[in-house]
Amino acid sequence: MQHDLKAVLTAGPKQGAENPAIAIHPYKRFRERLRHTSGGQPAWELHRAEDALIDEDPAIQTYYRHCATHRNNSGNLSPNTLKYVHYAVRPFLGYAGIEVTDHAILDLVNYKRNNPLSTDIERCLQDFAAETPVKTSAGRANCILGIFKANFARLDVSISNHFEPYEEDCSTETFLRVWEAMDKETQDMVQWGVYYPERSSACWNIKFSEFQTVGNYAVAWVAAFSESYRNKSKVKHPAIIPLPFFIKVRTRAEAAGRNQPFPNHRSRFKNTVTPFARREFKEKLVSNRGRKFFEEMSDRAHISPAISAFLMGDKTKMNQSGHLALIYNTALRQKGLQNIITEYQKVEPYLDLRNRGTPDMKSAEVEELRRRVRELEEALARKG
Repeated sequence: MQHDLKAVLTAGPKQGAENPAIAIHPYKRFRERLRHTSGGQPAWELHRAEDALIDEDPAIQTYYRHCATHRNNSGNLSPNTLKYVHYAVRPFLGYAGIEVTDHAILDLVNYKRNNPLSTDIERCLQDFAAETPVKTSAGRANCILGIFKANFARLDVSISNHFEPYEEDCSTETFLRVWEAMDKETQDMVQWGVYYPERSSACWNIKFSEFQTVGNYAVAWVAAFSESYRNKSKVKHPAIIPLPFFIKVRTRAEAAGRNQPFPNHRSRFKNTVTPFARREFKEKLVSNRGRKFFEEMSDRAHISPAISAFLMGDKTKMNQSGHLALIYNTALRQKGLQNIITEYQKVEPYLDLRNRGTPDMKSAEVEELRRRVRELEEALARKG
């Protein structure tokens, strides 16, 4: 069903109303490519012009200010918020028969303010949310609801955005079997996501230059706000990678012309990992599965829940582990990095996917003793 809200607005107020050609073993070069329309002006140019108009809309600017001052955003606006607003507003205006301008949403907001009993916008939005694919349309419709709410022009409609999953989530056994079946680059990508259990943007887009060597580990402090990646928790926390694995990944990535571990993670999961798991095991395996594996192995290794949540960048779980953990738990602040590494060493053998979640703990204990001996020898050498 198509709506024409433009006619409603102009009718006056109502009464009461990747590049495969070059391959460097074992990684391939990667260059982000833009999608184009088949002939004519590229789609991204058309969308960019419309997005600029949307951002100039005073009602959208009010929504951006609302998002920037919400909870722990500290005045910062996530690039993903901008992107999602564009993805929601453009199709909604098209569905409503309204041209994309720098005042289109403001006109709708003003119409609702002047006609509080009218349900024209609500009915249009409700029908828009039912368009296929329903999950996508419902999410966009809820974004529109948020824009009206931020502008103090609430819409009298509720749109459910909770759906049953189409597939079973990937089990640990399937996760390991899929990892074993992948090529070397994909295996390293998945392993990196297990050692560094952040969300995909921060995990695979962080630059190698942000890491420093701390003992047998490469450590980077993930910024609360960064232009290079998204840290959804907005909490500065460490990323810890075993040094031999870090050096291997960095060497291979730099040989392929990258300054980030796996900037091609989206296409790898979309075209390789997820389809393979769905085809072979009828289960859903997506990029956040490494976080779930880390959490499962942390429980198995009995490491501190607060430190586990801190390493994952999960502020909700971290606060559940104790009252204001970031303030009162000194092990979670930067000066307690060694405490965090000590806890990480407990779970590290479990995180190595070659051990399949059941490491030989006797060998791990021997390696830990050897590591401590080396540290003592280095300390004695410095004193001498």
